[in-house]
Amino acid sequence: MITAAVVDIPNPFPGLRPFRESEEHLFFGRESQVDTMVDKLGTTRFLAVVGTSGSGKSSLVNCGLRPALHRGFLAKAGTSWRVVQFRPGDKPLHAMAHALAADGLLFQHLQAGPLTPEDMVEAALRLSKRGLIDVCEQAKLRERENLLVVVDQFEELFRYQAQSQDTLAFVNLLLEARSQTAVPIYIVLTMRSDFLGDCAAFEGLAEGINQGQYLIPRMTRDERRAAISGPIAVGGARITQVLLTRLVNDVGDNPDQLSILQHALNRTWAWWRRESASRAALDLPHYEATGTMSEALDRHADKAYDEMRTARDRQICEAIFKALTDKGTDPRGVRRPTRLDTLCQLAEASSDEVIHVIDVFRKPSRSFLMPSQPEQLQPETVIDISHESLMRVWQRLRIWVDEEAQSARLYSRLSDTAVLHSQGKAGFWRDPDLQVGLEWRQKELPTEAWSARYGGGFESAMKFLDASDAQRQKEILETEEQQQHALEQARALADERQQRIEEQAAAARRLRRGLVALAVVTLFTIVLGLYARAQQSAAIDTRHAAEHERTLAERERTLANARRVGTDALEDAGDRLDLALLLETEASRLSGEPDVSARLLAA
Repeated sequence: MITAAVVDIPNPFPGLRPFRESEEHLFFGRESQVDTMVDKLGTTRFLAVVGTSGSGKSSLVNCGLRPALHRGFLAKAGTSWRVVQFRPGDKPLHAMAHALAADGLLFQHLQAGPLTPEDMVEAALRLSKRGLIDVCEQAKLRERENLLVVVDQFEELFRYQAQSQDTLAFVNLLLEARSQTAVPIYIVLTMRSDFLGDCAAFEGLAEGINQGQYLIPRMTRDERRAAISGPIAVGGARITQVLLTRLVNDVGDNPDQLSILQHALNRTWAWWRRESASRAALDLPHYEATGTMSEALDRHADKAYDEMRTARDRQICEAIFKALTDKGTDPRGVRRPTRLDTLCQLAEASSDEVIHVIDVFRKPSRSFLMPSQPEQLQPETVIDISHESLMRVWQRLRIWVDEEAQSARLYSRLSDTAVLHSQGKAGFWRDPDLQVGLEWRQKELPTEAWSARYGGGFESAMKFLDASDAQRQKEILETEEQQQHALEQARALADERQQRIEEQAAAARRLRRGLVALAVVTLFTIVLGLYARAQQSAAIDTRHAAEHERTLAERERTLANARRVGTDALEDAGDRLDLALLLETEASRLSGEPDVSARLLAA
């Protein structure tokens, strides 16, 4: 049936992972770039393929350069090539030895006695800067047979300062092989352009890269169209002009979007294959149903995360992705390939638990983690995310990466301060740093294995944090004792003050009572004085009245006597009227009565 035929069509887009050499037939739009790369490699024997993250460096080497060499595009070298491809990681010499010692590549059933072939090759590499040349000579390559050494993700060298001597030796091996022509060794590097400046740290490396650099150019609109429509045609399907134009426009001129484009096309193809009941062309609704380039990757990664059914699985998943990404030691954000057994230590989980989570994210339909299925995972297997774009587009991972970077920065400060404190150059941590550190430890639960990725010193750092906390508790206790003492003093002062206030109140009451008593006495005295004065005045008035009465009485007696004398005089005088009148007049004067004379005349 037609539907079955459609369902059986394989997905021609790899998603986030790079194209493999076996997928050359799906790789379109870079033909002119391959020719330039081959020419530069033939001239310098040292080719540095440089571009931004997501520009397709690894895919260009895998599906462009390597097939071209095998086809004889580099005529003077021929068509016979042995290819060694690896990533340097944190142990570049070991990584190179492991790749060179692969059975059947340079040596067949290499016997090394008690040493493994890998150990023997690594020992040869460490002997001198001609180590790579010596190994190649020992391999006894056939005439016109060449060795191509591809160092993918070369920028990993600049992130591991602990192995700086190995890094220097590794760079010298590459530069020495480049400087000679007796042994047919060709070196190819892939590197992110934002790490170019780091090359100056190694003598001769910057010069070599300047001569052999190939900066990946932007793809033209026609090249982008070919990169989209070519694989679809190989897959036996069609794409509408509307969708093709929309995809070309969504990519724009930013080469960083190429990996995201590949993933969006992978999801669009999967949606179309699942939903189409006929051989209809891939169309705009299929693309929009996946979330387009802006959301397809985020949705797809969240769908994988939603398959973590238990809290334990989600916890392990977070630990794995935090371990595989690094923004703490390098703010540019880089991948951090990690062995499976190391991931188990970091996640504090068993191998089965970690593999169960990894398998969800490395299904062929996803390929978020490498290596892809069905490769079996061993303790020494290196796990890696397929592309840095996952760090930028998957929102959940962005949060994890930022949290990990913050943890790394905080731990670095803590570890550095612990070292300085041991040297007497720094004091204990205090708030707010101390409280932040304690809360971080309680939340993140760091381990010694985790700290080793950020400089180690875990035990001394934790002891310093505990000592800082103990010092804080001691200071808090001393402060509380001082506050208690101050409180007791304040209470004593308050009691003393209260006592003084009460004493002053009592004295005031006594004073008021005294003043009242004094006022009463004064009032009594005044009243008494007034009363005495009134009595005195009354007495004077009484005395005056008595004296007046006495005077009146005396006058009455005098008048009576005068009258009696006058009467007697009249009676005794007889005819002597004049004498009687004189006596009567005197009596009238004495009595104060004017009518006495009248009475005498009348008589």
